[in-house]
Amino acid sequence: MKDIKKKIIKFTIVFILIFGFYYGSQVVPVEEKRVQASLDNFETSTFNFDFNGSLEKAREGFYDFSASGYTQEGGAEGNFSLSTRLEGEVQEIEGEFVYKEGLYLNFSEDGLPIVLEGFLTENYDYQIEEVRNKWVRLPIELERPTLTLKEESVQVLDEEESINDKEMYYYSFDLMVDELFEGELSPEIFTGKEDLQIYRLMIDQDIELSRGFELDDPFIGFSAGSSPTLELTASFSDFNHEKELESPEEYIDF
Repeated sequence: MKDIKKKIIKFTIVFILIFGFYYGSQVVPVEEKRVQASLDNFETSTFNFDFNGSLEKAREGFYDFSASGYTQEGGAEGNFSLSTRLEGEVQEIEGEFVYKEGLYLNFSEDGLPIVLEGFLTENYDYQIEEVRNKWVRLPIELERPTLTLKEESVQVLDEEESINDKEMYYYSFDLMVDELFEGELSPEIFTGKEDLQIYRLMIDQDIELSRGFELDDPFIGFSAGSSPTLELTASFSDFNHEKELESPEEYIDF
């Protein structure tokens, strides 16, 4: 009887050790939990945004872009600016945008360069003066990208940062973003210690496109498999304060 008890005790100890080792190996580091919670919040929260960036590949061309505004699930509104080379000269395209069951653009008087006259006539049968300072609707569906965190990729850069007197964690990590890119994006973020909301995001890396972005002349495109450099700095604020988004009542349908 004593031998049986000893065997049971030994078996129990071995089982606890094996189970404990297995469970311990499955524990997710706290930094990874924080980053995942921050990404989850980013996909579901409403917030104001302000970002500047560029997409560039030597000898092919570039786009410098900026936007600021407000976004919520299924909608966004704000101002935008896009700079690129069209027919040999750098041109600025700018105005307002609203996204709600379609993308609406309103180009400012100086935000639709005359070099696009032929583009508008050939593709949409409109003269440039018919489009300036009017809302244009594009039948485009946009969705926030699905962000998949790569396991064991989180790196602690600093845990004693602050933005506007809010205490922040400063992390870097690798992401899969839908099927837009081959490989991963490697952003850095500042996420709030109290709310785990992303207050700032930075990216600066060469990316490999898994699908091409072909555009009509005079705009440049990037082919599938090309590796342009993406630089992006984005700031986010005023989380979870919803407001009503309204699409324009009068617009030109493209």
